[in-house]
Amino acid sequence: MGMTRRWKWIAWSGMIALAVAGCETSGSRATVAGSDYAELYKQRRYEEAYRQAESAYNSSAGAKRNWAALTAGLSAHALQRNASAEGWLVPLLESDDSEVAGRAGATLGLIAQSRGQHEHASAMLIKASGQLSGNEAAQARKAAGDSLWTIGRQQEARTQWAMAGAAAKDSKVKAAAGERLGGSEFAIQLGAFSDRGAAERSAAAARGPAERAGQGSPRIVEGQDSRNRSMYFVQVGRFASRSTAKETLNRLGIQGIITIAK
Repeated sequence: MGMTRRWKWIAWSGMIALAVAGCETSGSRATVAGSDYAELYKQRRYEEAYRQAESAYNSSAGAKRNWAALTAGLSAHALQRNASAEGWLVPLLESDDSEVAGRAGATLGLIAQSRGQHEHASAMLIKASGQLSGNEAAQARKAAGDSLWTIGRQQEARTQWAMAGAAAKDSKVKAAAGERLGGSEFAIQLGAFSDRGAAERSAAAARGPAERAGQGSPRIVEGQDSRNRSMYFVQVGRFASRSTAKETLNRLGIQGIITIAK
């Protein structure tokens, strides 16, 4: 699948980990921690988690119903069923539980980001970061910074990355924010694929236009998607400014986005 739906900057698997890891043992969270759908989500069995959460939603009320809706929405997002995810998550933005509202908002921000709606994505992610804490808040701010950078709001992006680094507890999240603050080069990203063969085919198709534009052959960079699975990003060139990268993309005459070089 192409980059439009795959392009995500943050490792978001385990979004409901705090609720299901057993570190909270009172009220609705204790109920959620022992639920089938929470365990299935933790195991990344998203199809099963979705069905169990949907069933729990239909047979519950109050806080438990909201957590079931959240898990259904997160599972739908993990399955790349974004329209379904939005149907579950949008109503949760009004939840009195800041974790539910924050996780819903952060995921909706990622969906907007994957569609190239970076203004909306950054606003959603910044709001969600204020409802979350620790690594979740840091991840949301880091993603918000990425969207702000993409639309040319560099100073605001750096502010979000700095706040992400300050909030992060995990060394990898802190390091990722620090790398962004350390100075960035731009690249043209042609796609992001879960299958290396698909990435190689994309790179091969773009080789001619890239070489004619003086950028050499497209490169394939291995990374991770929002569920920590291996992904292969196809990128062209390294540019000191976003505007230069955009001019080159226009000359290439192929579909892509301007992003931070990997």
